[in-house]
Amino acid sequence: MSTYHAIEPGEQLWWFGVGVLLAFILFFFAFAPRIGHPQRKQWERGLGWAILLNQVWATAMLLLDGDYLIAKHLPLHMCSFTQVLLFLHLVMDKQWAFTVAALWGPLGGIQAVLTPALTTPLTWPYVTQFFTAHAFVVVVPIYLMIHAGRRLPKRAFRMVMGITIVIAALLMGINEILGSNYMYVTSPPPVNHPLVQGDWPEYLLVLFAAGTSLFYLFLIVFRKYVGPEDVANP
Repeated sequence: MSTYHAIEPGEQLWWFGVGVLLAFILFFFAFAPRIGHPQRKQWERGLGWAILLNQVWATAMLLLDGDYLIAKHLPLHMCSFTQVLLFLHLVMDKQWAFTVAALWGPLGGIQAVLTPALTTPLTWPYVTQFFTAHAFVVVVPIYLMIHAGRRLPKRAFRMVMGITIVIAALLMGINEILGSNYMYVTSPPPVNHPLVQGDWPEYLLVLFAAGTSLFYLFLIVFRKYVGPEDVANP
């Protein structure tokens, strides 16, 4: 049966994950198409499919290994959700999906890279898939804002906070039924992290306060990309 496998900062696998993230940053901000590139839309659709297939890859490996568990491996954690949202935006042009992904992905993904906890075996295929998935959700939304013309609506903060609260509440019920811990709303994640303090529900209050502050800070840092116009399709 699958259990959580934490990777401690400084371990070889941890440095591998940091390297994957840095490689994604270098590639997307130095080489990926920008506004005006004749193949940008095709590139973005291909990127969307690549993100989805990365998620499918993990599921396929677990099924083939006989390790797939509904209580652990449905795409119901925040970063798995974000991969699906990026697919919906890049392939199906859903703007609301980008708005949620832009706040969830970079903030949640960077935490997962720095304090990783896998629900899969610690083998190279699974570890590579894990860090690739989280590099996608960290880097792609920021790339789309800076180099591909995406904009966040002025109501992004209220919208994403509302969606986050509703989904977290729904997952409490789902976790109760499945015996799962999706989005870690039932018990704390098994990582050594300064924001994970206390038991249920104390740690949730800390995470909620921290998440609210980080969402707001993100929108301040990227305030030039908040506005009514999306120039992704000039």
